[in-house]
Amino acid sequence: MDTMMDEGIVLALQPFRDSDWIIRWICHETGRMDTLARGARKTGSSFHGRLGLYNRCRISFLRSSRSELHTLKECSLIEHPSHLEKSILGLQAMAAAAGMIESLTEKNTPVPEIFESLRRLLTALKNPSPVSIEGFYTRFEVELLEQGGMAPASLPSPLISRISAPEQPSDTDNFTERLGRFTSSLMARQQLTIPESRSRFLRHLSAATKSQPQHHQKNEENEPDRSGETSSRDIGETGGNQ
Repeated sequence: MDTMMDEGIVLALQPFRDSDWIIRWICHETGRMDTLARGARKTGSSFHGRLGLYNRCRISFLRSSRSELHTLKECSLIEHPSHLEKSILGLQAMAAAAGMIESLTEKNTPVPEIFESLRRLLTALKNPSPVSIEGFYTRFEVELLEQGGMAPASLPSPLISRISAPEQPSDTDNFTERLGRFTSSLMARQQLTIPESRSRFLRHLSAATKSQPQHHQKNEENEPDRSGETSSRDIGETGGNQ
C-alpha cells in the first residue's frame, strides 16, 4: 500500500463494525473515494470532531491495490461548515450536490474541477437566502454538467442569466422546475439516474423561492427585443439538439 496525501470534502459517513466509519470523499487529486477510519467512533479517537459531514480536511491514507476501500491514517480539519447547521435548505443543496457527484463520477478518478466547484458551492451557501442558494446551486450543477461533457454548446439564456447573477432573483417563471427538467433530460440521454436527494431539494427550493418577495420587476417598455434568443420556457427542453 502507498501512503497518499490529499484534500477532501466529506460526502457521507457510514458506521462500520463496532467502532469504525466508512467515509465517502470527493478529493482534489484522487477524486471520489471511500476510506475506512478504524476506531474513529471510539471516545478519544484522533479522528474525533474532524469527520463531520461536508467538513473539508487534509488527509493521509493508505491506498489499497486490492479494493476500492482505502485506509484513512490521518485527518486534519481545514474548515467546518457551521453555517449549514442553521440552514436546512443549504444542507439539502449539499446533499443534492453530493448525489449528483455520485451519479456523474467514477471512483478513484481525478476530477479536480468538480472538487473546486463543490468547494465554491460550500462557501457560497454561507448566504442562506433561497434566491442565493438557487443561483449558486444552478452554477454548480451547470459546471458539473460541463465538466462531464453533457452540457450543450449553447446554454439556454435563463441559465446564463442565473449563473452570471446568482444572488439576484430569476426573471424566469418556475425557474427551479425548469432547471430540473433541463438536467433530467440530459442525464436521461446518458441513462443516468437523478438522485432522490436532488429531486427533494428542488421541490423544497421551489416552494422557498416562491414565498420570497419580488425585489424587482422587468420594465416591459424598456425590455430589448430578444425574439432571436432562446425562450425562457426552453430551459426545460434545450439540450437534446446537440
